[in-house]
Amino acid sequence: DRRCDVFALGIMLFELATLPRHDRMVFKLHVIDGLSLDQVAALVGRHRSSLHRTVERVRARLGADVPRRLAAELAAPSAEVAELVAEFWSQLSLSVARMLGDAPLPA
Repeated sequence: DRRCDVFALGIMLFELATLPRHDRMVFKLHVIDGLSLDQVAALVGRHRSSLHRTVERVRARLGADVPRRLAAELAAPSAEVAELVAEFWSQLSLSVARMLGDAPLPA
């Protein structure tokens, strides 16, 4: 339901905010804004392979922390949390864009 999606988004944004600034920026540019790693590398002056490791490290951290926090906060069965997280990851860019006011909410 929409409340769970908003709650999951809040947890994700909180976890993103706890990341080092560089990791957060690289993750945002690549995953949320959709820039290629080569484009991000040109912007930040780092090698593509270094940025790839950064993105994978952030995904792994979020992949562990977000489901754990959701399960604790929602007191939901792990299968339900896994389904919610999978759906959330599939719509991450759109969800964050909506939360930040970059895209209209559906009617």
